Amino acid sequence: MNKIIEFLNVTKCYKDNVVAVNNLSFSVNRGEIFGILGRNGAGKTTTIKILLNYIFPSDGKVDFDRTRYRIAYIPEENIGDRKEKVWDFLYYMGRLMGFYSPPELKNKIEQLLSDYEILNKKNNQFSKLSKGMQQKVKWILCCLNDPDILILDEPTNGLDPLSKRKMRDWFLQMKEKGKTLIISSHLLFEMEKVCDRFLLLHKGKKINEVNINELQENETLEDYFIRMVGESYSPSENK
Repeated sequence: MNKIIEFLNVTKCYKDNVVAVNNLSFSVNRGEIFGILGRNGAGKTTTIKILLNYIFPSDGKVDFDRTRYRIAYIPEENIGDRKEKVWDFLYYMGRLMGFYSPPELKNKIEQLLSDYEILNKKNNQFSKLSKGMQQKVKWILCCLNDPDILILDEPTNGLDPLSKRKMRDWFLQMKEKGKTLIISSHLLFEMEKVCDRFLLLHKGKKINEVNINELQENETLEDYFIRMVGESYSPSENK
């Protein structure tokens, strides 16, 4: 596989010399599902924001030609207190992207709403949807530009078990289409089912990069993480 992203000795310091990411190096290959895993405060979201160019390293370099790819990002946070109806919001955002004619965009939105089983919510106000429903709308928004690279921060947050299963299936479908997925999460049992490789972070430092096939026999990803970090880990913790 070809490297499309590489962090080279990246450090990010905030005010009062708080080090969020410490001398971090790793790479992401084209067409893989790459997980960024860690406890609260491990540096996952900071790493994602550096990757997206939302913030800049204090030291080190990120080798990533963002102009070559269509990139979609799903943040953990809500995308705002939107007063629009779901369909109107998606149509407006789709027109800003500019990849479809109005009739094509309408068909695309209707199909995605149907695929994610929220077609009956298209005339609801976005801000009044449940957290899980809002998450599905974010997924649809993510799909509108047919991205090459999907960067996902806690993407199954707020979803019920059935919807989580469908999201995992969708991750694998995107991989089959040649997409690259980068998923930041603290839910190790979820990521173990879909990721090819993992970056393990602890207190801003890389513990290891590991291929799922490198785990010991009968060892879960959670077992591996606890063994590597050397202290208890609660998958229910939030970042």
